[in-house]
Amino acid sequence: MNKLNLFIAAILMVAGFSLSAQVAITTDGSSANGSAMLDVQSTSKGLLPPRMTYAQRVAIASPVAGLMIWCSNCGLNGEMQVYNGTAWTNFSGSTPSGSVPDAPVIGTATAGNAQASVPFTQPASNGGSTIISYTATSSPGSITGTLTQAGSGTITVNGLTNGTAYTFSVTATNATGTSAASAASNSVTPTALVCPASFTDPRDSKVYTAVLIGTQCWMAQNLNVGTRIDGATNQTDNSTREKYCYANSEANCDVYGGLYQWAEMAQYYNGATNTTSWSAAPTGNLQGICPSGWHLPTIAEWNTLLTNVGGASVASDKLRESGTVHWTSPNTGATNEFGFTALPGGELGYQNAYLEKGNNGYWFTITQVASNAADRCIMGYNFASVITNANTYKSYAQAVRCVKD
Repeated sequence: MNKLNLFIAAILMVAGFSLSAQVAITTDGSSANGSAMLDVQSTSKGLLPPRMTYAQRVAIASPVAGLMIWCSNCGLNGEMQVYNGTAWTNFSGSTPSGSVPDAPVIGTATAGNAQASVPFTQPASNGGSTIISYTATSSPGSITGTLTQAGSGTITVNGLTNGTAYTFSVTATNATGTSAASAASNSVTPTALVCPASFTDPRDSKVYTAVLIGTQCWMAQNLNVGTRIDGATNQTDNSTREKYCYANSEANCDVYGGLYQWAEMAQYYNGATNTTSWSAAPTGNLQGICPSGWHLPTIAEWNTLLTNVGGASVASDKLRESGTVHWTSPNTGATNEFGFTALPGGELGYQNAYLEKGNNGYWFTITQVASNAADRCIMGYNFASVITNANTYKSYAQAVRCVKD
């Protein structure tokens, strides 16, 4: 042996190692068990495998099957893991390996009637596993709301007490577990919703009525704001608030409200600012073309309305104006029992044609389904149900109903 090998052998013998085909690491000098290549015996100390974070484990090049490590930030509190030749698993072989996500980034919370909207931004790291859901938790009360998706969004927390101040934190959950909580949000105080019998839009002094249905306050007429332009002209190429009137008749706008392309409806009007591009659903309420204090409804808010009147299958009958003054005969079943007074204003659709006045009402939502399409709701003179899975091109023009903030 050379000097280095002799030195190592001496150290091992002093420490109680047996140099043979088997290795024993003991405190009493005993030999390795006959079935073991390596036998570690102690009544006061344990065996420490290599310790590393999830990111460091991922950086191991070409791990061999059977390689073991302690992953310090995997699982709920760290865990032993082994590479099975295909993937890393914990010792049960069933729990996906990886770490919990980083904490989400909290946004600015806003209060409603016994509820709050809590926006957040997805964390920088998902822990190596797709995020399944996010949970917002109130303080005080630990009242929660959950959103099932992978990316950023807004969580609605219901069941809050009006008049009580709340802050919120958000956690993210993947297949491994749940992240630490975000920082606390700003403090918000839910208040009871006041739904006016009528109100005046200060932009043009038009008067609208409103109706409380469930916990939502809806305009009881279609929005009618902006300068009328011909249906062949694009609404969204300037910073002027514009509308179409069916058959280019202002009288139709007076009855049925204006018709608006999606981008015209969605944009803010703030001096010369004209924002028309949205890469995703906006967080929080979006005023868009609605009066101050009102916002454009999401498809979820429309679905809440339909639930509050008995469900989509009967909602058209309960929301349509009765009779045949505006609706095509026979308009059977229409009761307007909630005062919503849905009217068949038609649309500006294919090849800039005005279509279906008297037969159908079409209402845009702010919810997008593609870069060129958005959700809408449809009511017809001969259908008891409201159609809600009826997205259409954003370039078409539909009626707009606003919901009170």
